[in-house]
Amino acid sequence: MRRRLARLNATIEDSELEVSGFAPRKRELRDGEQKLQEAEREAETALSESRPVMEHIDGIGAFARELDKFQKGSYRAERRV
Repeated sequence: MRRRLARLNATIEDSELEVSGFAPRKRELRDGEQKLQEAEREAETALSESRPVMEHIDGIGAFARELDKFQKGSYRAERRV
């Protein structure tokens, strides 16, 4: 996005065309860049919020495996009756 905006600015500077012809495209690129920056901030926030959970992922996995073993054992016990 930034590279496109830079190329557009260079084209405007090197060209004898009127700047008003490039204004809509320049505005579109700036809007796109702003949306990308906002999405980047949201992703960083989501990542920072998930870090505490990620630190305990091994424990969560171990708990899930133990629960699975327990449930399978309970099912077999009920089936034998």
